[in-house]
Amino acid sequence: MRAFRDRFGDAHLALSVFEHARHASIPSFVFGCTTPAYNELLQTRWSAFRDLRGVRDTLEEMRVNGVDSDGRTRTLVENIRRDVGERNAWLEDSMSGGEVWDIVKEIDRLSAPPPARGRPRPETNSRSWRASEEWKYRMREGDVDLNNDALEQAWRGDDDLLEDLPLRRR
Repeated sequence: MRAFRDRFGDAHLALSVFEHARHASIPSFVFGCTTPAYNELLQTRWSAFRDLRGVRDTLEEMRVNGVDSDGRTRTLVENIRRDVGERNAWLEDSMSGGEVWDIVKEIDRLSAPPPARGRPRPETNSRSWRASEEWKYRMREGDVDLNNDALEQAWRGDDDLLEDLPLRRR
């Protein structure tokens, strides 16, 4: 795509190469339409056509198809944002200034790294530290040894009984 766009000066052919890989077969899409290929598509749509909607649509397609953005994707988006900001009047008559910035915001959202995978982190509890939970902290440090009765009482939630627990210092 880069060779057709830069060396031969044919951005339309570069776009058609991507379209062919996308529609030829499932394996050609999976192995051909990767993050670097999408980055070339973004570069072509912006540098050759200044197609802000096309950039947004490409990023949306990446998100829908599970193609992660990388550092180059974010660099391209930053350059696009800078180019849009430097323009005094938008060349497309069909877009107002407000619509342009709405699209730029959406492009920023779409190019952000995906959330971390795995189990969600538990929300932090803003309540203050309770004295009845202090035994948990001491247990982690290993300086307190509880017998089975004390653990059963703590497990049942008998907070009032925790003050009278038979604690043995090591």
